[in-house]
Amino acid sequence: MREFMVHNQEFIEKIRNVVKGFGDVKLAYLYGSYAWGSPGPVSDIDIAVVVSNRAVIPTLAAEIAKALDVPEDRISIVDIGLLDEVLRLKIIARGIKLVDSGSDVNILLPRMFELIEVLEDEKFSSISWLRGNPVDLEVVRSIAAAILEDSRDLKELLDMGFERVVGDKHIRKSFERTFYTLIESMIDILRHVVAGLNLGVASYYKDYID
Repeated sequence: MREFMVHNQEFIEKIRNVVKGFGDVKLAYLYGSYAWGSPGPVSDIDIAVVVSNRAVIPTLAAEIAKALDVPEDRISIVDIGLLDEVLRLKIIARGIKLVDSGSDVNILLPRMFELIEVLEDEKFSSISWLRGNPVDLEVVRSIAAAILEDSRDLKELLDMGFERVVGDKHIRKSFERTFYTLIESMIDILRHVVAGLNLGVASYYKDYID
């Protein structure tokens, strides 16, 4: 465990140094397995952010991947405001803060009665289902938030006009990367459900749907 913590500190500093170079990132947390001490060999590197311009997220992910020498598809960056209340609270309480330019985290936190209501709804609607189906709701939440964010980013890019997206190299690359991560997230959520329900090995993408 000590070896992991020493290695993890170097790992965190590499991420922090990259994030600090992006002025649009106002607040950033490392969360998930790398923050909570149980990463696997292919675990995603999960980062929640508050940004003034979401268009920087694909570039930020690419730069972090380069600094860590890992594939870009292992970097998952999501706008913390798009996450549900329970996961948002957990990230702020247990995540590792990477940068903070003076953001008021209190506006990101649900009011207590709202949180209690969410927890009660979740308890009644999902516990009995989860007893028979080992699907991790936290994983599903995180992936669903990434899908929502990518969808909004694609709409913003398309609102610029097709000609501008195609004609500007940087905008086009941002569109391509966002579209790629959107499809990847959709496949990830299907893959997680298939694995959680022990439905066997999917040979083709269509098998996840069939």
